[in-house]
Amino acid sequence: MPNPDKSTRRLGSMIGAAVAAALIALPLAQAAAQTVSVQNIDEPGRNPYQQTVQGSFHNFAGFQLAFNVVPANTRRVIKHVNCQVTVQTQHVATGVNVYASDLSQQEELPTLTSRSSGNSALSIYGENPELYIDAGNFPYIFVFTNDAAAGITCRLSGYDREPRGPGHSAAELSAAVTNF
Repeated sequence: MPNPDKSTRRLGSMIGAAVAAALIALPLAQAAAQTVSVQNIDEPGRNPYQQTVQGSFHNFAGFQLAFNVVPANTRRVIKHVNCQVTVQTQHVATGVNVYASDLSQQEELPTLTSRSSGNSALSIYGENPELYIDAGNFPYIFVFTNDAAAGITCRLSGYDREPRGPGHSAAELSAAVTNF
């Protein structure tokens, strides 16, 4: 006949081993759950954007410089704009603006510095506007002058990101929030 004390001890040992294994496994499972890799898709350095465009014109009251179209499923965030505009000294650049091609946004760039040398005057314009240009649109710069010949170099910088709620337009997302 089996020894009841020995069976009880064996059963107790098996239960003790199972409890110990469970107690060891629990912290390991918790640690594994805490080390989940997370990727921030909105991080500005993830998809940097920078583009420089140059142009010149003669005897017009204004000139437009267009930048690349924003790719599908992307929103371009413009964080910085700067332009150098050179005109003949008897003429002036009366304004430099950055626009979204759908005209949803506009920002006038303030003059940072100006100087003249010989027959030309150089003005530097710049701003940190934080403009949002959606897919299919493009940013552009318009320089207003008083009938001058000018040379222009403009640079935009920022980053590209996927818009929230892929597959939905901003209008659809706004309507969904309104109807909530």
